[in-house]
Amino acid sequence: MSRIVSPPPATLPLIALGALFVILWRGRWQNLGVLPVCAGLLLWATHERPALLISDDGGLVGRMASEGRALSKPKGAGFAATVWLENDGDVPDQAMAAQRSMPALDVGPVRVVQVTGRGWQEVAREACGIADLVILNKLWEEERPDDCLLIDLGFLRESGALALSEMDGEVRLRTAYAVSGVRYWNTPALRGERGVTARVARAERLPAAMGLWFGQTDAQATRFAFAKR
Repeated sequence: MSRIVSPPPATLPLIALGALFVILWRGRWQNLGVLPVCAGLLLWATHERPALLISDDGGLVGRMASEGRALSKPKGAGFAATVWLENDGDVPDQAMAAQRSMPALDVGPVRVVQVTGRGWQEVAREACGIADLVILNKLWEEERPDDCLLIDLGFLRESGALALSEMDGEVRLRTAYAVSGVRYWNTPALRGERGVTARVARAERLPAAMGLWFGQTDAQATRFAFAKR
């Protein structure tokens, strides 16, 4: 059984719109419906999956490699691992993906390190001296270092799972929260008698919960601004 890569969000609407146009329209303009169908298929064919994926608890990362996505561990966060691999068009076998050679987690110019296990606080401090993003599966309760952006449980509770991709020399960090939007089920501030509006709830979130761009010139200032908030 062959597997295919998950299409980008715009693909299926384009194909559906073009197909409906071909079916419903009559006359010589009917063939114009083929154009959005072709555009959708082209988007699908050229779509690249994120280089780095981070689970919503920071415990699992998946880095795209030459042989497929390599996962950081064979067990744990199994649902996330299965979804990642299926969307890659890969066999959804976490143990097999964890046996692949793990490349550096860096994405373009952004240096990334994951820290887990004993002594994680000290290791995280040291990692901040060499990395731009440090991923933790713990809650950082001390003053945040100025040398890197710490992605800890506190950050992930606001952002959800993360995806990093390189586009035209820049690195984009996308968050699950930004993709789903401010919804009743993912924003506790909306619920209850004292629930706030979606606009207020969005404003109260960390700006980085809606995603980040790391450019080649302004990455330092942007990264540190969000880290200090």
